[in-house]
Amino acid sequence: MLIFALALAALEPEVAVSGIVAAKSGRHAATLVSEGRERPVVAGDRAFGCDVTAIFVDRVDIVCAGERRTLMLVTSAPARETNASARANPIEEAPADVTINRADLEARLDLEMSRLMTETTLVPVTSRGQIAGFTLSRVPAGTILETLGLKSGDVLVSVNDTPIDSFATLVGLWPRLQTTGSVRAQIMRDGRPLDISVSIR
Repeated sequence: MLIFALALAALEPEVAVSGIVAAKSGRHAATLVSEGRERPVVAGDRAFGCDVTAIFVDRVDIVCAGERRTLMLVTSAPARETNASARANPIEEAPADVTINRADLEARLDLEMSRLMTETTLVPVTSRGQIAGFTLSRVPAGTILETLGLKSGDVLVSVNDTPIDSFATLVGLWPRLQTTGSVRAQIMRDGRPLDISVSIR
């Protein structure tokens, strides 16, 4: 299951980390941001005039003009309240359970990672000042996210009974989900709770 960690980080004004996806192989990917532009990268890539030397689950090491920098992934971003009634999507039935072969899932992730990193957008949702989930404000068409039953406007509330209350929680789930045979995500769609169940063979 792909767990995404997307947060706008501004520790370095010219280059920041907006997301990191940890890969089972250890070859993690990240999205760097500069002046409103995004660029997906892996270690060894060059972006915004900087060389990406290493990517970890919580930070990216870069070298810009000979200066070494560590860009930390922010785990608490300014959150925005969302208004479910503002969404124009009609109420739909719960997504069907999905069964997917692990090898197929990993192959899809390898092929689609660049699109997922640059086109998927997660926005924190707050309740009483605390993060209570993340809205998928953009879900790339035809990707594994659609196959798994997710849609733009869905709010990811929990995964395998773990409340999604921070970006750190999202990142922390990834290692545990790589070996599990099933994933159950609770979402809110048009104000209604729905469960998405994925069996991985």
